[in-house]
Amino acid sequence: MSRLIFFVLLIFSFDLNSKYTNTNGMEVNKSIKDLIRWQRNQQKPIISSIEISDEWRNIDLINDTNYLIWIGHSTFLIKKDDFVILTDPVFYNRASPFKRFGPKRLIPPSITLNELPPIDVVTISHNHYDHLDIRSLKKISLLNPNVTFLIPIGDKDLFEKRNIKNVIEFEWWESKEFDSFEFIFTPVQHWSARGLFDRNDSLWGGWFVKGNEYSIDAEQSFGMHWGTFTLTAEDTLEPPIRLKDGLKRYPLKNFKTLIPGEIIRIE
Repeated sequence: MSRLIFFVLLIFSFDLNSKYTNTNGMEVNKSIKDLIRWQRNQQKPIISSIEISDEWRNIDLINDTNYLIWIGHSTFLIKKDDFVILTDPVFYNRASPFKRFGPKRLIPPSITLNELPPIDVVTISHNHYDHLDIRSLKKISLLNPNVTFLIPIGDKDLFEKRNIKNVIEFEWWESKEFDSFEFIFTPVQHWSARGLFDRNDSLWGGWFVKGNEYSIDAEQSFGMHWGTFTLTAEDTLEPPIRLKDGLKRYPLKNFKTLIPGEIIRIE
């Protein structure tokens, strides 16, 4: 019952005149009745810990460049031409507003906050607790006084309450240039909420990063958002198995899963 109450409070917030919708004009919107019906019909998932690599220790994160490392969930460390990007940083133990309740990490971050190289830009996709971890962001701002946070419009007050500086809000298709890189906030089909009464009060989206001669796009695709937290009824290892099965039907050579901590070289 406590698990059900937690999901009711934090995941399925009330829809009171939502400010933002998806590009098709629709909202991702499920009622509490739908949630209760879904919860009753679910079997308990098989929880496993996935492999973690320390391969990243074979390089110098500060002096080496042109690499990508999956830290876990949706957190990636990307360094291209000595410019460092960190995506959706979540380094603490729970994807929750509470320290003792809510989804707990199954694996630690493959790289700790204190082991990261100096960060130039942090990107945030939306404000769910498994993507916007304000404690991690506060620590990053203290370790990197010059870092810039790129966030969806509607979330800036979370940063201001914790005195986090250098925050820029974006609506879809707005962009910002840093050195030789352009960051463009792009639409995705999703939703936002951190409490009972703020459903879709802030925006959500993806980030397209474009350089003068290089773009982080779909030339190589990596499965993420699995193996770190238990947020659904699926088994921990189900996503890579289903991806492997799907690739048998649609033989794409540029789609794979990663091991947290392994090095992907960016050419």
